[in-house]
Amino acid sequence: MNTPSIAYSRPSRTNVGAGFGEFFRYHGWLSPGVRLFRAIGFQAKALWISAAFVAPLVIMLFFLWSAESSQIEFAESERQGLVYTRPVLDLVRAAQARRLAVVTKAADIADHQTRVKAAFDKVRTQHAAFGKAFAAEEAFAAAAKAHEDLLQAPAAATPDASFKAHTDFMVTALDLVAAIANGSNLALDPDLDTYHLMNFAVILGPQQYENLAQLGSLGSLVLATKDLSPARRDLLAQANGLVDYIEKGMEASYALGIEAFPELAKKFDMKGTDAAAIAFSDAVKQQVLGAQLAGEPAALSALANTAVDKQAALALQVMERLDARLDERIVKLRNAFLMEVAISVVFVALAAYLLLAFYKVVMGGLQEVAGHLQQITKGNLTTAPRPWGNDEAATLMRSMGEMQTTLRQMVGTVIESSGQVQTASEEIAAASQDLSARTEANAASLEEAAASMEEISSTVKQAAERVAGATSIARENATAATHGGEVIQQVVKTMDDIRNSSNKIGEIIGVIDGIAFQTNILALN
Repeated sequence: MNTPSIAYSRPSRTNVGAGFGEFFRYHGWLSPGVRLFRAIGFQAKALWISAAFVAPLVIMLFFLWSAESSQIEFAESERQGLVYTRPVLDLVRAAQARRLAVVTKAADIADHQTRVKAAFDKVRTQHAAFGKAFAAEEAFAAAAKAHEDLLQAPAAATPDASFKAHTDFMVTALDLVAAIANGSNLALDPDLDTYHLMNFAVILGPQQYENLAQLGSLGSLVLATKDLSPARRDLLAQANGLVDYIEKGMEASYALGIEAFPELAKKFDMKGTDAAAIAFSDAVKQQVLGAQLAGEPAALSALANTAVDKQAALALQVMERLDARLDERIVKLRNAFLMEVAISVVFVALAAYLLLAFYKVVMGGLQEVAGHLQQITKGNLTTAPRPWGNDEAATLMRSMGEMQTTLRQMVGTVIESSGQVQTASEEIAAASQDLSARTEANAASLEEAAASMEEISSTVKQAAERVAGATSIARENATAATHGGEVIQQVVKTMDDIRNSSNKIGEIIGVIDGIAFQTNILALN
């Protein structure tokens, strides 16, 4: 007989996870994550997922905060540079007045010395606060040495030597300004308008009114001494050329930093400053560098002071504008960072809210399902899940409700069938008891029959003995023997019938014993 073979096909990799329980044998690229999430509870899963989303956000906020902080520190450093620069420029203005007084000997220099010393003390105070941070130690040391030298000997042997000594001190002071600009990041300002404001107020402006002050001091000296030596002419020409050169750069920076904002430009007197500078420059060209020396030193000094004052005032005003713009930048950066943090916090809070809601929904659904499953495990099929919504947990509860309905139907069917089986069993038990009683009665009757058969057997034995006696008598009496033979033949026949009956009775007794044995077995069961 040929038995049909059963072909076994191993599930392909693409079908893994498609059947019941197949998912838990998953070994694909998601296996590490799947195994991790199999080993932990839902709360831990939620924490892992939250950490995975929050960590990059926190890192991004950290880098954002670092970038914003760096920019804020950059701008604050620039403002600190302006704080340090202001007393240095005040020192330059005081030193310019002292130089004019020393060179022209038009006034007592004691008052100028006091002003210069007071101005330098303010510079020293600011240097103690910011000098090391701005790497301005070397420039400050050079300015301090020149300052101390001029405090000890403000006037040299000749007016030209005095002019040079004071001008060299101005160079050290302006070098200190440049060091502050570099160290405080003013020279590296990233915005177009603020860079040009810095260039106008910190770099070019002080150089410009220093050149104007040099022209004023040296031109007044020439007019006072009526001596225009080649060396003096070269210095005047150099200073005048620098004025024209720097003016171009200042106009370009002013156009990009101030004039680009028409409403702001109205607050600055660039035209008046240019007019004063032009008037002074024309006076120097006519009275000092012209065909012959002409004019009063005091008048030329007054024109120089007016031009320098206006130039210094405009540079200071631009510096104030620069400081305000830097403050606006800091506020803007802080507000932008706070806004970004606020937006991030709002969305993190929203994500946390949604995650908690998700956790509540899923855990609530799982707990609801678990509670009903526990009741089912205890045999209570009367509970019914009440799903709310259309999510997976609701779908699971609906499926479980359908399962409970099916289970209740199955249990009802089983109970009904059990009742029928019980009824049939009771009927069978009653019939078995009746049969057992009848069998017992039959057994008793058979026992009585067996006793009767024993008595008959005894009687037969006695009859056999009597037949033996009759045979001997028959031998003696032929006539009686013949008659006795006939009688014996009849008795033998009767005995055969009795023997056959006895055998049948024995068989009946055996059958009855078997039935009684089986009945006892059924009764015991």
